[in-house]
Amino acid sequence: MGVFSFFKSDKPNFSDKVWKSTEYALKGMITDALQMITRNEMPIALSFFDDTSQQIKEFLNAKQVPYFVLDSSNMQEAATQSNVIFILGAGIVYSSSQLVTFLLDQSKKQKVNFLFFGHYPIPTRENKILDKIKPLINSSTTFYSSLDDGAFKIFGADRIKTTLEKLGLADEEAIEHDMVSRSMKNAREKIEENIKHEIVCSTEKEWYHKNYKDKES
Repeated sequence: MGVFSFFKSDKPNFSDKVWKSTEYALKGMITDALQMITRNEMPIALSFFDDTSQQIKEFLNAKQVPYFVLDSSNMQEAATQSNVIFILGAGIVYSSSQLVTFLLDQSKKQKVNFLFFGHYPIPTRENKILDKIKPLINSSTTFYSSLDDGAFKIFGADRIKTTLEKLGLADEEAIEHDMVSRSMKNAREKIEENIKHEIVCSTEKEWYHKNYKDKES
């Protein structure tokens, strides 16, 4: 439970968990995923960039946690998997109607949990993916982020981190509150306002360099 959980109000259609560092955000996400498996739920770890997807795989390999890389070509095999964390590229959710149908069928059998490793730098593209999974019958969506994320770095992460440390926030502890979600959304909207023509990139660092290099952290 995060330090701001006691302030909880009306929840959006997704939740945010924010750590001080990427390392602990990833650890928190995988810990949650393993707990979901014990409840016979389906955890799906999603990422928007190739490098963040690789981070997830490397962490799971290092911890010897079984996983299955899901895509639109192996859904029949995916349906036979159990006790694994599914890995999925977020963009495939938007581009493959067959995959969305598969996830809808799965949500009729068990709870499907979408665990996003970080936000996309601009909300518009991310919202298209969230709209695709919104109709699922039995599902939840959580974003796992850190103050190392690009948008936070641009808009004063160091000041936020200093404040949290004064409040006694431990490295392994997450902030989870609607006001955090709103702050992150506002930061990304400010980024989007300055982008006329987005250049799609395979890594987050490259994305900020090519799309927001004038204010790159």
